[in-house]
Amino acid sequence: MEAKNTEVERKHPKKALEKVKASLKRTEAKLTLEKKRRVAQEKVAKAEKKVEGQIVKAGRLAVEVFRASKEFTNKKIKFIEEAFITEQKVCRQKVAGRFSKLTYPSWIRRTTPTKTSLN
Repeated sequence: MEAKNTEVERKHPKKALEKVKASLKRTEAKLTLEKKRRVAQEKVAKAEKKVEGQIVKAGRLAVEVFRASKEFTNKKIKFIEEAFITEQKVCRQKVAGRFSKLTYPSWIRRTTPTKTSLN
């Protein structure tokens, strides 16, 4: 096949030149499309990264707003109060279990403390 192409090139150099030019144009077009595709992919990656950053920032702001709210403060106070009461009960039970034969002051025998309302 090469011999035939070489022979055609010798007899018709203009046709051979045109074939080479056409092949070159196709290759250049493919390269141009590839470059455009890469540039587009880079732009998409940058846009995705920017959007991701904005989502993270919005999440942080939402958390800050919630932490500054009265609702969060009330929930935090209620949680701390419940944890304290639970730990107090456990402590009283341990004291009562270890010293069961002693007479305790009234505050040790009491099983539930009075809860103050913080609302």
